[in-house]
Amino acid sequence: AADAVLGGTGGILFITGEAGIGKSRLSAEVRGLVEAAESPRGAPLWLEGRCVSYGESLPYWPYRDVLREWLGVSLEEPELRLRVSLRREVERLFGQRVLEIYPYLGAMLGLTLEAEAASRLTELSPEAVQYRTFEVVGELIARLADERPVVLAIDDLHWADATSLQLTEQLLGI
Repeated sequence: AADAVLGGTGGILFITGEAGIGKSRLSAEVRGLVEAAESPRGAPLWLEGRCVSYGESLPYWPYRDVLREWLGVSLEEPELRLRVSLRREVERLFGQRVLEIYPYLGAMLGLTLEAEAASRLTELSPEAVQYRTFEVVGELIARLADERPVVLAIDDLHWADATSLQLTEQLLGI
């Protein structure tokens, strides 16, 4: 599966098993191999989100991890740094479409958005915001994969919230 990603072919890999059998260790080993590998398409990008036992009531929890890892921003970083990093990277990837993408990712991260960005969301129903957020995350992953090999890993999916599970199911269809 790792070779396929490095070669430019997408795929899905599920690692399942009893607790304590070594799934996380196996995933860490694969991550090390992928990150150390050379690819004609550029350095591989491993983005990982972790579901937590108390996360069933926290929408998008593993995807918040994924976005923070992509941006190189930890949980302890000030919101302003996260907001600036997010906007800068969205602008780099999507150019003039920044306001079509940024508000949804910012809301997903729980950021206090600037008025211009926030106004994009207030016009929509919660269902429409969720639908568009799913589209935006799919666009983001596809755009990153255009640049270089990308692995999106979600650990402990059995603890995921319903929204994250729905998003994961949609991403599996990309």
